[in-house]
Amino acid sequence: MKNNVLFVSTSFFPKFAGTEIEIYNLATELSLKNNVTLLLPKYLKRYNHNKEYKFKIQYFDDILLRIYSRFPSLIFSYLFSVTSKSLKKQFEDHKKFFFFIHPTASFFSYIFKTLDFLVPQGVDVQVDNESGYGFLSNPKIRKLINKVTKNSTCLYMSDSMKKSILENLNIDENKLVYIPTATNIKLIEKHTTNNTLFRRKHNINSNEIIILTTSRYSPKKGLEKIELIIEALISKKYENFRWIVLGKNTKLLKNKFGKKTLQKIIFIDEIKIDNQNPTTPPLALIEFYKNCDVYCNTSRIEGFSLTNLDIMASKKPIVAFD
Repeated sequence: MKNNVLFVSTSFFPKFAGTEIEIYNLATELSLKNNVTLLLPKYLKRYNHNKEYKFKIQYFDDILLRIYSRFPSLIFSYLFSVTSKSLKKQFEDHKKFFFFIHPTASFFSYIFKTLDFLVPQGVDVQVDNESGYGFLSNPKIRKLINKVTKNSTCLYMSDSMKKSILENLNIDENKLVYIPTATNIKLIEKHTTNNTLFRRKHNINSNEIIILTTSRYSPKKGLEKIELIIEALISKKYENFRWIVLGKNTKLLKNKFGKKTLQKIIFIDEIKIDNQNPTTPPLALIEFYKNCDVYCNTSRIEGFSLTNLDIMASKKPIVAFD
């Protein structure tokens, strides 16, 4: 007999980054032996998610979550009471997985009391003072997170995440469980591409080295360092290259970089993703992996970089910070 599992997340497709891929993979894996309901915020409903997923999708009123994140004391109001009773009744017999700890898990902890499994992300358990990254830098949120994790089992995907959880959360090591991360290596290896057509499409000469960075624009991703790297390369007379920077809002860097740097960079804000039939990673992204000559990961801090796995499967060299 299959168990009933409630999997709660505040993010999903069509946003397509490491987090969303992990959510899809974990929900799919859980569905092999369980009846899984992925509970998502209502604003995602307009994307008409695929009915062919192995798990069921249901939506909750995220307006209440937004109100709670700013005014936690309102959790005891009549409006929250009605919502909580409805959710509690529907999912009372379900095992509960929560992707992210903030403030979603705290919100639902008032409803369900016990959260069986938490899947913390880097922003939940890591702190980078230079970029101001991490919720734990806020004492109030730190207190909330420690309260939520007290009676839950935490799942982690890398040694660095385990270290951060033990250092920053009030949780017993015996309540940590390792789960493997996933990338479709065979899909990447089988994918064929035409480098000549790729270069022609992006106006890159045949003798230019293609450097690739894929990342959303965020302080922790360290994209500002690209200008320093380009300046260093040019000063050493390594000028025969183009740098593709692919990710949401990366075009904002145009206002930060100098003219010489911008001449070397190709900004691509988004790529087309098939939301109804997703692959992990997306085929459109594999096209960039396969056609680059070297990948540069500029992140200051990462829990686990799925991109590095993808690039390794693409048999390309990686440059990253220690």
